[in-house]
Amino acid sequence: MGRFVKRHRWFFLVVVSLYFVAIFVFLNNTIESDNFMKAIQELHNEVRSFGQSLQNSFDKFKPAPSKPDQEKANPNLVPPDAPRDINKSTNKTFVGNKLRKDSHTFQRAVTTNAMELMDWNDYELMARDAERQGPGEHGRGFTQNLTAEELKIVASLKERYKYNAYASDHISLERSLNDSRTEVCKKKLFLKNLPENSVSFVTIFHNERNSTLLRTIHGIVNRSPKKLLREIVVVDDFSTNEELKAPLEEYIAQHFTNVRIVRNKQREGLIRSRIIGANQTTGSFLVFLDAHVEVNVNFLPPLIEPMVLDYRTIVCPMIDNTVDETLEVRGLIYRERGAFDWALVYQRLPVHQADESVPHNVTSMIGCAMAISRRWWEEIGMFDPGLEIWGGEQFEISFKSWMCGGRVVDAPCSRVAHVFRSLPYVQQLLKTKVDQRNLLRVALVWMDEYKEYFFQRRPALKTVDPGNLTSQFELRKRLNCKSFDWFMKEVAPDIPKYFPLVEPPLMAWGKIKSVRNNSLCISGETQSLSVVECSHRNASTFMYNWRLQVRRYDKCFCNAWGNQIVMWGCFLFEEKPTELFLWDRASGLIVNGHTKMCVDFQFRTFQLQTSPCNKTSPTQSWTFESYNTTSVDSTWETHKHLLNMTLT
Repeated sequence: MGRFVKRHRWFFLVVVSLYFVAIFVFLNNTIESDNFMKAIQELHNEVRSFGQSLQNSFDKFKPAPSKPDQEKANPNLVPPDAPRDINKSTNKTFVGNKLRKDSHTFQRAVTTNAMELMDWNDYELMARDAERQGPGEHGRGFTQNLTAEELKIVASLKERYKYNAYASDHISLERSLNDSRTEVCKKKLFLKNLPENSVSFVTIFHNERNSTLLRTIHGIVNRSPKKLLREIVVVDDFSTNEELKAPLEEYIAQHFTNVRIVRNKQREGLIRSRIIGANQTTGSFLVFLDAHVEVNVNFLPPLIEPMVLDYRTIVCPMIDNTVDETLEVRGLIYRERGAFDWALVYQRLPVHQADESVPHNVTSMIGCAMAISRRWWEEIGMFDPGLEIWGGEQFEISFKSWMCGGRVVDAPCSRVAHVFRSLPYVQQLLKTKVDQRNLLRVALVWMDEYKEYFFQRRPALKTVDPGNLTSQFELRKRLNCKSFDWFMKEVAPDIPKYFPLVEPPLMAWGKIKSVRNNSLCISGETQSLSVVECSHRNASTFMYNWRLQVRRYDKCFCNAWGNQIVMWGCFLFEEKPTELFLWDRASGLIVNGHTKMCVDFQFRTFQLQTSPCNKTSPTQSWTFESYNTTSVDSTWETHKHLLNMTLT
């Protein structure tokens, strides 16, 4: 071996010199381009190829090792740049819920390659935030005593914006938030060498309250590491509010250097506006956020790291709730993962994973916040451009990513608070029902034979024209995507457990009326439940299903915060059944399965709450407009022993 090297040393010196000249030319031509990450990846592949060729030359003169000295290869340690063909079993580490039982696999593979970790927490900012005082600070709600005139303003603004915009105007644009991360996440280290100047944010607004939009922007700028943040592109989807025109332009010009406004010349809707915004950015990673969110401490590194490890990964933060009435930020109660039911409504399911700081697979992302590498965004064709306005895009890109070789995860250490409210596009949706058409497009393109279960829930869509789907079918063929049956078996095997293919019938439905005063009905039009006149337009219709949920669309009764009952995203957590309610038709009591308290209301405020159960209370007896007597009564008899209580 030594004689060979000595004899050919000049040859090797010339080859190595020429190679490094090639590296210099390569970097010189590439470093200024926006696709820097791709260039580095290609360079890495060339280096590895060159090194392998040299190794092969030397191996000819190297004696073969004895069998006892040979190390057994670990199939789990697949390098991040390994080619992934999801049709070949050799790459199964990369796909499927069953095939990723060890969530640490990918992180171990990279850290063993000497990729250094660091603490990204901004302790100076955290210390300053800890000292802040004022309305809404530390994520508290706005609870000032208001005059009658001010209350009129509050009501007027809430009718317009569907949340308390008056509170938003009186809370600092740079308010502090309570750190809602788990203790494990607060101490977690992330990759040190995350690509600098690589993250572009895209935020869409249409007639958003000025203060809410600016608080979103301030939060991104203040809580993003300066070395990672490249730009924020804010897309105005044809707003008409004057405060969002010249005043907004002037404010942004005075306070920011890396924020740009892009204005649509006509109403495009959220989906196409996100595509427009992404086309205006130059970063290697795209983060899409709604215009009414507040990012929390150290939210960005946990979003970016999974994409650095595997560019085909779409990452979503965990979403905390900003109460629309007061703008109080409430952290998640449970560890949850995104999912879907057969009507294509976003759902939440429990997370069964020991390490609460490691990203976990989700079958569907939430729509208000997501991060994706530009490379993967372009490879999978962005959002389907045939989707109109709002709705369905989160299912489309989730199914597409999984079935075409990628992955979708929630990052539990990244926290973003979101105001859940009536949509700014609601009038267009009511007029055109484009969200229904969007879901139809998703089902037809991606769900294969499983689309029949979708049509069972939405039979009216069978006669709706989905538009031209040719380009989407061609995209699926070009990407060599898997079947939806593969997706159900490998990625989403527990969906039928929570959402049976054939849905059991409802037990009760319609308005929920007070038995003692049948002119009063429950209203679920806002997050806070209340009692109104049954003739009022806000008197809501509900469904009482076999899961013991009192449901309205994708929201359910929830009794998770003291005695408050709110409309909350439906989820199924057996260990703390805060959304499960048993209705005793005979007494009219509706009992929460977690607190063992009964649905009640106060005559003074007409707000719904829970109180100790009392059969004689005039405010605790309820009935549904329609119900299946046998089903309701047998359910009560079957489950009442679980309440472990004596009704007075």
